[in-house]
Amino acid sequence: EFKHANLIIILLIFGIVKKVLIANYLGIYAKNILDFPQSYNFIQLLSAIYAYAVQIYCDFSGYVDLVCAFAL
Repeated sequence: EFKHANLIIILLIFGIVKKVLIANYLGIYAKNILDFPQSYNFIQLLSAIYAYAVQIYCDFSGYVDLVCAFAL
């Protein structure tokens, strides 16, 4: 009997969404801009820096959600 089946499913879904959807797409966006910063204006560079920070957060947070789900 799984007492935490709902929590496990929610953590798995959140972890996969954070890692696969959010982090990967933000990483692609940030990499394209930060590879050639001279081609972009200040607002685009600032958004790429924030996108990179959110990518790192979602990467680690997604992994933590997945690990917590597997630990339950």
